Formats: sequence, C-alpha cells, structure tokens
Amino acid sequence: MLQAIARVNRLFSDEDQGIDKDLGYIVDYAGVLEDLDSAMDTYSEGWQGFDKKDLEQAIANIQTEIDKLPQVHANLRKIFEPITNTRDETEYEDLLVDDEALRDDFYERLSQFSKVFAIALSSERFITDTPERKINSYRQDLKRFQNLKAAVKLRCADDLDIRDLEPKIKKLLDTHISASEVTTLTGPVNIFDDSAFNSALDRQPTLRAKADTIRNNTQRVITAKYDEDPAFYQKLSELLQAAIDAFREKRISELEYLQQTENVRNNLVYNRNDDAPEELNGDEDAIAFFGVISNILTDTSINPDQVQQANIDAAQQTLEIVRSKVVRDWYRVADHPNQKFMANEIDDYIYDVLEEKYEVNLDETTKDRMINELIQLAKNRPNLRY
Repeated sequence: MLQAIARVNRLFSDEDQGIDKDLGYIVDYAGVLEDLDSAMDTYSEGWQGFDKKDLEQAIANIQTEIDKLPQVHANLRKIFEPITNTRDETEYEDLLVDDEALRDDFYERLSQFSKVFAIALSSERFITDTPERKINSYRQDLKRFQNLKAAVKLRCADDLDIRDLEPKIKKLLDTHISASEVTTLTGPVNIFDDSAFNSALDRQPTLRAKADTIRNNTQRVITAKYDEDPAFYQKLSELLQAAIDAFREKRISELEYLQQTENVRNNLVYNRNDDAPEELNGDEDAIAFFGVISNILTDTSINPDQVQQANIDAAQQTLEIVRSKVVRDWYRVADHPNQKFMANEIDDYIYDVLEEKYEVNLDETTKDRMINELIQLAKNRPNLRY
C-alpha cells in the first residue's frame, strides 16, 4: 500500500459548465517513491489525461520538506531584524502596521513556516532526532507569530484569507499548542456595533494601537460605502488622512491621534454631517444629493449670495425627480428607460431653474457631469432602489 498523504487544492473556475482544478502535492511519508513507476503502470487507466512527469513532480519526500524548516523559520524571523526591543510586542505590530508590503510578506512567510512545521511534526524521525529545545522554539514562534498576525489584522482591518482557514494549520495549533495560548483570528470589527468595537479596542495595548484599529476599520467602511455619498465620505477620508499625517509627523500625540480617529468614526456611525443645511435634516438622500451638487456649483459663476439656496433647491428637486421614476430594477438594467427619463427631467430643471432663476452658467460638459453623477449616486443609494 502506498503510505502517502495527498493535499489537494480544490480551486476551480466555471467555464462553459466545465471545471478546471489546480492540483496540490503528495508528501511521501513512507519513502516508497521507488514504487511509483510500477503503481502507475499497474493502474494506468486511472491516470489518463495526466503527464507522468507532472505526477512525478507532484511527489515530495517528507525529509526534503523537513529540511526546509530551518530556512523558512529564519526567513520569518528575518522580517523583524529592525526591532530593537524584542520583548515589546507592540513594536512588532507597529513595524507591520506601517508597511503593507512588509505585512503581506509576513503573512506569506508565516504560512510557509506553519505548513512545513506541520509536516515535520507528523514525522516520528523529526521528533526523535530533533532536540526538544529546538522543537519548543519552533512551537513558541508559531504561537507568537500567529498571535501577532491576529493583532495586526485587527489593527489594519485586513481581510481573512484562505491561509487563515487551512485545516492543517488549525489542527497543528489545536494539537501541539494549547488553544488558550493562541489568539483566534477574526475578521474586521463591525464599527457600528459599539459593544463589539469597544471590546476590540480594550484588547489593544497602546493608545496608538487603539487609534490604528479605529482608523483602519473606519477607512474600510468609508471605502465600501463611498459611492452612497461621495461628498460625505470624502470629507471623512480626508479627516482620517490628516490625523495620520499629523501623527506620523509628530505634530500630535498618541492621545490626540486616538481622539481624532474616534471623532471620525463617530461621525460615520451616527451619520453626523455638520455641513448639511437645516432644511435637509432628516433626509439622508437629499443630503447626499446636496453634496454632489455643491461640489459642482462651487466651480461655476453663480452669485455667492444665492449658492446655498440653489444647492438646497437643486438637491430637493432633482431627488424628487429621481423618486418619481423609481421602479423595479431601474438601477440594475443598463439603459433602463427610466434612467433616460430622469436625465431628461434633470436637464430640464437645470435649464428652467438653475440657469433661469439662479443665473447659473453651466456649459454642456458640466451639465452632463451633474446629471450623470446624480443618477449614479441614486443607483448607489439603498433607499432609491426598488
């Protein structure tokens, strides 16, 4: 019997209802590679469609894999050579938080180390021949760097990837390291859940770590929701960036950095738009339309004394035009007739009211820009979908 374990990556894409799969590799735990030829010849029908050389390349002797362990371990630790205080975990976090490319490199090297160490621990020879002190060192680093990864992902609001969910690595942690000693990897924190968010912040050891967690999770939401209200989310994004720049340039303290990121998060969560006029209070769709129109009319020759009222009037009237044309799937179907009706009526409003009443001088390019941006905004507003 061929005593080997196969690991298969079941990645595929649908193409004409067909499935293409990327195969993984087989680790020869029993040293029976010499029987490969005879086994393939005996069961040749089962290998149809495969190149024999490709199959041979998919076989890896377990000792060859184990021999990689010292190097992949050294590669992982090499990332942290700039660290001056090796006992300060926050210094490790700060190094990765400030450099996205380095962070991705760390995730990849940790994944490689975890895989090879898992293979090694499945070998009786490795456990017998390797000093206990060395094995414990590998275990401690695996635990430490998995915890570091969890902490950094939380601070940076990084997505979980498939490497975090690999059963082999999870089993390695459960089997060889006490579960209570390893921080469970979680996804980005829901900033709209005060209880969960405050609990996540309580786990952060420094003011800067708390601020980074707020900043990155808030920025994640801003990016996801940006098209629903570009003016509002652009303002929040700029406030966050200003806080980051001020802190990195040492113009504000960690406490001030934390306070400024908290303010931005609170504005987002509680939808505080201080620039919105009182006439639009309570109508978030109108406020979003107001933001788009204000950005456009600011660049025109409108009378400064009339610009605010023109913006308010335009926001209310164009929104009413859109609402009157909302039908099922209007925003989903390309070239839906109601989109054209909206565009035509907004165009009429611009000519009849903005240009005639408020004496706004819009060239055709600016006019088309306003129409297109308002309709695109309406498509992204949940309340304007049907």
